[in-house]
Amino acid sequence: MEKIKSFKQSLDKGVLTFTSVLAILMVVIVFIQVVARYVFQNSLSWSEEIARYLLVWLIFLSAGYVLGQRCHIFLDVVFNAFPLRLQKMLRQISNLLLLAFSLIVTYFGCEMVRLGGSQISSAVQLPMWLVYMALPIGGLLLVIYSTMEIFFAWEEQRQ
Repeated sequence: MEKIKSFKQSLDKGVLTFTSVLAILMVVIVFIQVVARYVFQNSLSWSEEIARYLLVWLIFLSAGYVLGQRCHIFLDVVFNAFPLRLQKMLRQISNLLLLAFSLIVTYFGCEMVRLGGSQISSAVQLPMWLVYMALPIGGLLLVIYSTMEIFFAWEEQRQ
């Protein structure tokens, strides 16, 4: 159990650091674009596309991290109306459904990378498989975090 908690802490730190870098890069690029457009009257052709791709990566990677922190949107009022035993069962059902969804996202994300891997972006000529990889990697993070949530919930029930 301690090894899993240690792994989760390391994964949290890595994902949080990487997504923070992505967010900072996105803000800097958009800021440069605004300054270039309104101060120098010269728009950058690549900034919008790069910012969009960074946002895609940020969203898919953050989804797993947010799941691991139990910060997703949740209807506490409805959930807390149920008895404690039913709450635990509903949490596990929710975790299992999320795991199934995560596996589907991962699978179809891999298919998207395979099918669209030869495409090139219009402004920066970036291979689109680099953008599409956000889906299977984000899906894999969701699989890992949802599996850990299932395990942690089972551990809580045993105690």
